[in-house]
Amino acid sequence: MDTGEVSLMAALKHLTPILQECHYVFVHISDVGSVPLSKVLCMFREKETVIAVMLEANAKASGLAFTHVAARITLEVPSALAKSSCRPDDAASLSVDPRRGVLG
Repeated sequence: MDTGEVSLMAALKHLTPILQECHYVFVHISDVGSVPLSKVLCMFREKETVIAVMLEANAKASGLAFTHVAARITLEVPSALAKSSCRPDDAASLSVDPRRGVLG
């Protein structure tokens, strides 16, 4: 392993999993135009269908059928940015190279 891989592995050990309180569902979409995109977390296309991932409440409110309710777990990354006065829009302009760290 090179030093970049070692530092990445060390950083991964400090991730904190956080279970989100909301429930998410996978919805099979036949007509993408019928789905309120502002309510969709993400969409992906498979060979047979398009699938949207959205909050269970949004799917119900939109009258969309689903068969499985899932949880969402995010990983909190310990960062000096969290302790600084960096605003979310500042952080969005940063990119990360796993070999060299945060790049401006």
